[in-house]
Amino acid sequence: GRIHPHGLENEARQLMEAPSPGIANHIVAAHLLRFHSGAAAEDLLLKMAVDPQGVVAAVALARLNEINTARITVVNKHIVASPDTNVRRLAGQSLAQQRTTESVKLLARLLDDSIPDIRRLVAGRMVELDADPSLRASVRAATFDLLQSDRRRGLEQAAMVMGAVDHEPAAPRLLELLDSKHPRVAVASAWALRRLAVEPTGDAMFEIVQRDTELSIAVDQQVMNTWPQLPPGVNLAAIAVMHARLVQLIQALGNIRHRDCETFLQRFLPTPEERPGMNPPPVLAATLVTETRSAAMWSLAKLSAHRRNPELTSRLIEILQDAAPEPPPNEPSRTRAAAAVSLALMDAGEAVPILRRFRGPQAAHHPVGAACGRALHRLAGDPLPQTVPIKVLQRGWFLEPISDQH
Repeated sequence: GRIHPHGLENEARQLMEAPSPGIANHIVAAHLLRFHSGAAAEDLLLKMAVDPQGVVAAVALARLNEINTARITVVNKHIVASPDTNVRRLAGQSLAQQRTTESVKLLARLLDDSIPDIRRLVAGRMVELDADPSLRASVRAATFDLLQSDRRRGLEQAAMVMGAVDHEPAAPRLLELLDSKHPRVAVASAWALRRLAVEPTGDAMFEIVQRDTELSIAVDQQVMNTWPQLPPGVNLAAIAVMHARLVQLIQALGNIRHRDCETFLQRFLPTPEERPGMNPPPVLAATLVTETRSAAMWSLAKLSAHRRNPELTSRLIEILQDAAPEPPPNEPSRTRAAAAVSLALMDAGEAVPILRRFRGPQAAHHPVGAACGRALHRLAGDPLPQTVPIKVLQRGWFLEPISDQH
């Protein structure tokens, strides 16, 4: 097939039409035409594209995708429902390339595919197709229909697509899905609401942020009282999902400038005390968790943008400076980096000397240094941090040079 990229149609047809062809003959026939083109080859490849053996159909579809995707339209419904993973993945590529209203509707079905990679691939293609004005209505209608369903895999991807294309009519449904019993759906919905930044959703999101924060504090106290045993009914995985959802919702409140949450979010600013002991209990209170505290800093900075807030500026500088080697700092790199970014959002010019101090010589290789570098780029016009090669020596190989120079 590689040596002769044309003229093997008859051989392939004979293999396909043999009285007892068998799977091997079909596989060989498909590979004979893998590099062919032209009407005769396309006709045979189209027959192979609906072969019951997925390994055959996948080879044929891959070639048709390369030379003439339009020919595949007659088998769209067949390949999108194929039991073979590779065929459905190629079907997603074909449908996206066809760029028609009908192909978009079928493509949306694959947002609920059983294979995560296919779902993510299709979600990305739907976002790309939304950029085409002639397809935008179809993309949003098909995705919005899926968002109304109860298919958990499809709901997750539909929520992500709705957020990525900024489809604001999806906001009410996304609010409903925040309390979905499926963790990935709940977190995806929170992410989408953050991207949409629709002001009327602010009160509902703030209520959930308050509810979940108070619940996490209560559970944290329970665990502290019973540790090293977990109290009955405490599910650490569910608490982790709650934290992930809070991270998105807290940022969403900052995006829409929801002023009512400002005082509440200040509860996330104090540095947590280190929990003593060789096996301390896990930190479950949202006001103490690194990710939620970082989100709160960012949102408070958004709320304070374009207005002076000396108290917040001072506190963020304190968090950034918590880097003394002895005793070990209580503020991790994540929150210190968040403080640096937040200072830039607030246009806090007074923080420039401190940011320069913690940028470091290789800023791009450290989260705090990179954040300080980006903040200085915004506040003082400094160049963005650049990555540079770092030499790392590793000893102990069975064969080594005599010296570093050889």
